[in-house]
Amino acid sequence: MSNKLGVFKALNEVVIPHEGWIRAIRESLNMTLQQLANRLGVSKEAVRRLEQREQEEAITLESLRKVGQALDMKLVYGFITMDDSLEDYVNRRAREVAREIIERTHRQMILEGQQVDYDALQKAVESSAEVMVNDVDRQLWT
Repeated sequence: MSNKLGVFKALNEVVIPHEGWIRAIRESLNMTLQQLANRLGVSKEAVRRLEQREQEEAITLESLRKVGQALDMKLVYGFITMDDSLEDYVNRRAREVAREIIERTHRQMILEGQQVDYDALQKAVESSAEVMVNDVDRQLWT
């Protein structure tokens, strides 16, 4: 899955046109609303609504795919991880969850007079995170 998502990483810098892709591409092609409507087999007003729904982020993937076909283009969509890979994401999330658990436990230990030093806490976090990663613990996503 990381390989598939990695293909999209280069698209991270792409800025979505303020007016939306449909209108931006249509205007770049010097195509009128009516001409795109004819290609889609809908009214000019329907195309205007499509462009508006895209701008409002309320358009369906099916509608985008149909517009793409009418423009002789292919719709491609995907997700770009904020980390370098899915593995990095899982590792980061595991450390976050492990840190929360260990810190919660440590606070209780402090109340009981059983404080542990910082290095021991860090080792516990890394060890717990490693177990979560190896087991792909569903606890990571709660």
